[in-house]
Amino acid sequence: MYKIAIIDDKFPYDINKDAVNKFFPSTKIEEWLANGDWSEEGDLKKLLDRIVASDLYNHKEIELICFLFPSALLNYLSETKEYPQLIIFDWEYQTQNQDTKKHLIEIINQTTSHIFIYTAQANSIWTFLVGEVFEKNLSRLQLLLKGDNKVSLFSSEDQILQFIISQFKEAYEFKMGEHSIRFEENKFLKSPSDILLLETMLGKNFLLDKLKKANFEISDNTIENIFSDVKLKFYLSKDKKYLLETKTVNSEKKYGALEEFSFLNALSKFGVKKIDKTLERGIAQV
Repeated sequence: MYKIAIIDDKFPYDINKDAVNKFFPSTKIEEWLANGDWSEEGDLKKLLDRIVASDLYNHKEIELICFLFPSALLNYLSETKEYPQLIIFDWEYQTQNQDTKKHLIEIINQTTSHIFIYTAQANSIWTFLVGEVFEKNLSRLQLLLKGDNKVSLFSSEDQILQFIISQFKEAYEFKMGEHSIRFEENKFLKSPSDILLLETMLGKNFLLDKLKKANFEISDNTIENIFSDVKLKFYLSKDKKYLLETKTVNSEKKYGALEEFSFLNALSKFGVKKIDKTLERGIAQV
């Protein structure tokens, strides 16, 4: 079971009935989604609606638990010794940012969870996420602006859903904005989160157009058609240690005769992360 813990003090709980220092199970979240007032946390409701509607949740492969305050999660960790694989940590509380930072550091130190810091003020929060604890755990921390979809095809909520889906090997359908995408692991892409890297490489509009033509299915049956006309080329050094973005006289002198790969062949042989690094730096070690 993949356990997801959400910490947010704007859940529509009843202060007269609910034990605010304890955790709330999936059944309570479903009850809130059906009947609660989410006027203060519409983006969180949309995210939870999508998780609860997912195949993974319906197949009981995901368990949701939620907490009103970071201290309640810390109590849960201490009492149960059960650690969620994913934590969605709302930054905004009726406390000072330094207090929220202190609780976040405790949670980082007590778990190995991947943590999405979910906030309405992403730009200013970075100033608080400094220090050794954050630097050492950067790979499992991600800052997301609630409801943000201005820059990417993928909103912050899309990115959380894709991360969850990428933890499973089965093929599942997920949402990207208003579109449903069916993703199957294939010889080119291993997880839905790889699509974010493709968007960075190829551009938002290009990717959206290609996905539309493939009826928003990504699989071995469709991906060659989706990316067959991408003109990018890559070059492998003679000793097969380096992948280069461009071929020049100087590069051939330095790396020997270069073997050419089309975008699709390079994607299949080296993987999307290596391709992304090559485009970012001009060269990557393989």
